[in-house]
Amino acid sequence: MSTINISIDIYTKVELVLQKKGISIELPDLNKAYCFSSLAECLESKEEHLSLVQAQLMFWKPKPSTCFKLIVQSESPIGAGLGASSSLCISLIKVFKELAKHNFCTQPLEDILEKNEGVLFKNQIVNLAANLEAKVLKMPTGTQDYFPALTEGLHIVDYGPKGFVDNLLTAPYLNSLAKHLVLVYTGQPHHSGISNWKIIRDYLDGSKSVSLALQGLAEVSQEMKKCFCQLEENFSKNEDFAKKWFSNIPKLFIKELGLRKQLNSGFVTKEIESLRSVALQWGGVEIKVCGAGAGGCVLVWVDAEKKISLQKKLKEHKYKVLDFNFVSKS
Repeated sequence: MSTINISIDIYTKVELVLQKKGISIELPDLNKAYCFSSLAECLESKEEHLSLVQAQLMFWKPKPSTCFKLIVQSESPIGAGLGASSSLCISLIKVFKELAKHNFCTQPLEDILEKNEGVLFKNQIVNLAANLEAKVLKMPTGTQDYFPALTEGLHIVDYGPKGFVDNLLTAPYLNSLAKHLVLVYTGQPHHSGISNWKIIRDYLDGSKSVSLALQGLAEVSQEMKKCFCQLEENFSKNEDFAKKWFSNIPKLFIKELGLRKQLNSGFVTKEIESLRSVALQWGGVEIKVCGAGAGGCVLVWVDAEKKISLQKKLKEHKYKVLDFNFVSKS
């Protein structure tokens, strides 16, 4: 089983500033701000918007004398299916790792960091992020969304009996790929944890339909992996070859959409169906529902020359079109 995940320039941002007194947490996206006299008071708060920050604080254990202001922001709409919560978790880990590195935490560095100049390796960060987020959600989480937040680029993450292996591609074709994609927010947030947990339970309970749908999705993911591996190897040599493999992507979108509907009857909502209808009417080829579905964002595959006109029509129909670019170190 593999997943393909790509970094985009819709960012989460976390800033930590040391101060003389107390702990301040600002959430500008939600127009929320909190002030606490101590870490203990912060951890006792029942405010739901602080749960992920609290989980991080409980793990990193800043010293009682450490006072700071934490500013947490996300450019993604809430419940968009773009992996924003995973990106935010990674951003928080990076910030608190620096805090621990400079001896502002009671947690011994050797317990959480490799001794190689204090570097916390990728797999450790991913496992830590998944465990902290699962603690907040009170249910299992996936790990695929953490990789593009941790390292810019296109990731093929292979899952097997030994765990996960992340393969970071050079992906010289990302600019060409972006010309075929329109990202649209349905206006309806979703909750990926709840949707995915139900599927896990049904699978463990022996549901044949869920098992078959998951097997089908695994096959689609392998076909998509093959597509990107072929592009990786041949894009710079032959652009006509690239066009051929690009044409396979919307076909895989169609397969995936059918299987996801089998997996979860609520995966495609009325809002998503309406958006798909409008998109296909005005030049779109097919859609991919982002994340766990039941709302959030949708990717529309479109011929490059029709992209601008499709974006215009979607905006005329009051859909929120999100401008984005792929981000890669290469």
